[in-house]
Amino acid sequence: MSSLKLELEKVVRNEAKASPCNLELSLESESAPARMDKDLTSILETTAVRVAPSDYMRMNSGAGHDARTFSAIMPCSMMFVPSIGGLSHHYNENTSNEHIKLGAKVYSEAAIAMISLANSGF
Repeated sequence: MSSLKLELEKVVRNEAKASPCNLELSLESESAPARMDKDLTSILETTAVRVAPSDYMRMNSGAGHDARTFSAIMPCSMMFVPSIGGLSHHYNENTSNEHIKLGAKVYSEAAIAMISLANSGF
């Protein structure tokens, strides 16, 4: 994160020099990333590889999703479906019906595998 912060500070500094507006960068909040549960993540990944091999991609998230908070008290993992044009967390964000259906299939099959894992004493 420090390299991202340095790059962002550089961009703001350069834009402030070129802009008639005053620009300031301030940190409003910061929280440590949380590790997702390796078993649940493995189940999601294995299911995604099987169900959607050409559409699957492993990625990290630095966003403040609920899973980050809940991971302190229970096993968690996350799954994302792609937004059209990569536009995320924006009012124009959209996802194709095909990716929603595919994501639901991966999620439901992974959930069944997670239930089986829980029933085996997870």
